[in-house]
Amino acid sequence: MLPMKNGKYSVLIVDTAIDFGGSIISTANLIRGLDRSRFDPIFVSSTNEELIRNRLAEASASTNVFIMKKALHYGRLARIIGAFRRLPSRPLQKALTYLLYFVRLALNIPYAARLAWLIRKFKVDLVQLNNAFGNDELELVCLLMRRPRVVFFRGYIKLGAIERRLFLPGVRGYVSVSEYVKTQAIEDGVSADMIVVATPPAIPELIDEATRTAVRYRYGATEDELIFGLFGRIVAWKGHKEFVRAAAIVLQSFPNAKAFIVGDISDGDASYSMEVRTLARELGIENQVVFTGYIDKVYELYGVMDIVVHTSIEPEPSGRVIFEAMSCGVPVIASCYGGPKEFIDDGVDGYICDPLHPEQVAERILTLLANAPLRQTIGTRAQEKVDRLHNKAAYAARVEQVYLRCLNRSASDKDNQSTRVVA
Repeated sequence: MLPMKNGKYSVLIVDTAIDFGGSIISTANLIRGLDRSRFDPIFVSSTNEELIRNRLAEASASTNVFIMKKALHYGRLARIIGAFRRLPSRPLQKALTYLLYFVRLALNIPYAARLAWLIRKFKVDLVQLNNAFGNDELELVCLLMRRPRVVFFRGYIKLGAIERRLFLPGVRGYVSVSEYVKTQAIEDGVSADMIVVATPPAIPELIDEATRTAVRYRYGATEDELIFGLFGRIVAWKGHKEFVRAAAIVLQSFPNAKAFIVGDISDGDASYSMEVRTLARELGIENQVVFTGYIDKVYELYGVMDIVVHTSIEPEPSGRVIFEAMSCGVPVIASCYGGPKEFIDDGVDGYICDPLHPEQVAERILTLLANAPLRQTIGTRAQEKVDRLHNKAAYAARVEQVYLRCLNRSASDKDNQSTRVVA
């Protein structure tokens, strides 16, 4: 094991998300649960420090947070590469993509230099890549400064040649949000014994009756109206259109209900959001569908839901909103694609269905809306499961095990190198 500095290991956690979302919330909850007598986290993000510190809650004052933005982040890169792919010549596409890689590294030199400064200033023992691979600037810095890394798989993108040849050897451990994501990584050649599954926790923030009434009033919902909602970024793979189609079926039988869409557009692309609104209008339910936009205090919305619906039409790595809703005692109807089916026992503490068949989703919503005791039973079981299995202490303990194992491996590597030099 590497020796501690001042009795603690210094861990640099670098998040590359350009919007405040699940990876940052999960990391804030991790930091809240870490044993601060052994680990000293430094959190780097490109989003909003105030939002991060609000999430850190009791750990805010004792956590170093740095806001660092890249000159050329992945959102801009995706748009540029998208333009390249529309070119008629494949060799030209490939040449420009390679050129862009080096241009990106050059433009992001100040970002890389500041990361190196943080590693030196805080004498960092371990670096956490919070969003899998893809932060090549950080990985090059770690390579040059010989810092071991732990990689978090919040979803999985296949490794490229650069990751395999340059960066993979420096990784000492992986954390996956679900067995589904772990399986994808193993199929891509990542060693199974280096991956630990640790599902991010949900920390409920329950609201009182006065707040509940005020929130319902804010969105024009009367006390006798039932509410079901979809939470998440408005992006095509999250299945908002499928949700609207299911809602149209439900609202025919329950005209005193409202369907909520909680969240905002993703990475500035408003076209899909407009398509969802147009569909609601075409189906004649626009007056019963509430678009809330981005909500900071999202638990206020969970607090007024009778049902939360999850309709991702592509495999979901895990589904943070599922745990958040369950932690508040709200029954969840979740997609059968990806990780969610690992966490819900169908018909016991929630429901699993195929969002590509909106009538299936509608049937489950109708069953729950028509049966208040069943909603209560399902919600209570869900809440008990999350409290037992997906709390911040259990999550932090599993990640701490990964940290210690990685530090152990790093120390062993150094000992082996020393032995070879002596020999």
